[in-house]
Amino acid sequence: KRIARELLQAEITLNNGLELTVFVTHLVSKATDPVGDRRLEEAKLCQQIVADYIAANPGRLVILGGDLNDYPDSAPMQAIEKDGLLVRSTEGMDPADYYTWQNSAAFDHLYYNATFRQHLEKSERVCGTSAYSGYSDSDHCALKAVYRFDE
Repeated sequence: KRIARELLQAEITLNNGLELTVFVTHLVSKATDPVGDRRLEEAKLCQQIVADYIAANPGRLVILGGDLNDYPDSAPMQAIEKDGLLVRSTEGMDPADYYTWQNSAAFDHLYYNATFRQHLEKSERVCGTSAYSGYSDSDHCALKAVYRFDE
C-alpha cells in the first residue's frame, strides 16, 4: 500500500509545553480515481499511521489534514473517522459553509484526535480574493481550525 503523495509530519512543542503533531497529505484526485478505490486505500493507510502514532503518543494533540479529494460522507472520509478516534473539525457544520473546491464541494479536511474535542473552538473556510481560490492561485480554499487551551 502507498499514498499518491507522501504523508508529511511536523512535531511541534508550544511555549506552554503543549505538544502536537500535524500530518498533511493530498489523496489521489477524482480525475485519476473516479470510483475512489485507491483514495479509500490511501485514507485507510493514513488513518492507520495516525492511529498508531496516537497510541504511541497519548496525551498529544494530533491533526491530520489536507486536500483529501472527497466529500465528508464518502467511504474514504468514513475510513478516516473509523472507530471515532479522529474527528473532522467541521463536524456538525453544513458542508456549504466549508466548501473548499470551487465553492461547490468540501474536499479539504482537518481531523484531530477525539480526546481533544473540548478544545476545538471553531473551524472555518479561509479563501483568498474570491470564494473560489485559496491564498494564491489554488483552485481550493483552505480550512482553519482554532483550538483553545486554558492554562
